Amino acid sequence: MPGAIQPVNDAGGSLTVDGSVTATLATGAAVIGSLAASELHIGEVGTSSIGVSNTPTVTAGGYTALDIVGGVQALANTHRVSGEAVVLQSVVLTDLAKQDQALTLFFFNANPSNGTYTDNIALDIHDTDMAMCIGHVKILAADYADAADNSLATVANIGLQLRSAATGLWVIAQCTGTAPTYAATGDLTFKYEFQPD
Repeated sequence: MPGAIQPVNDAGGSLTVDGSVTATLATGAAVIGSLAASELHIGEVGTSSIGVSNTPTVTAGGYTALDIVGGVQALANTHRVSGEAVVLQSVVLTDLAKQDQALTLFFFNANPSNGTYTDNIALDIHDTDMAMCIGHVKILAADYADAADNSLATVANIGLQLRSAATGLWVIAQCTGTAPTYAATGDLTFKYEFQPD
């Protein structure tokens, strides 16, 4: 009967409907259902962020200015879906050797595999890889706060939109200040905070 409210009991089986239907649950009724994997979702309030931490293997020893620090960082699961954009909100770097090194971080939307990007060599980005570079962020010496024998750099409110061809990003760090000397291979940890766009 069109326009009338009709109680329905499927007796635990399936229900087939011809046409459109609006369902209203009785007070206290349980809702059972699911959504297929996608960006469609119900009930989100506010936005969620994605935090990714990476500790590259650095040289326990000296670097020269403009060298690569730690090779290529592969950041997994920065994007929920391939091809979408995220916004880089902040980068926090812990430096257990307290070198307070100025760094430039180059971000790529695919693995930059056409050049050589091993730790502790001069950065020379291959032209094909430069086409995949989607932005950079500078960590300055002034961004560090020092403790007795270690330090922490914070770059906040970045707002850099990064669109990836996959669900991850790739980063190359280049020392752009003086020549740092790290004490151990795990002295640096980069913490990236992203927000879906």
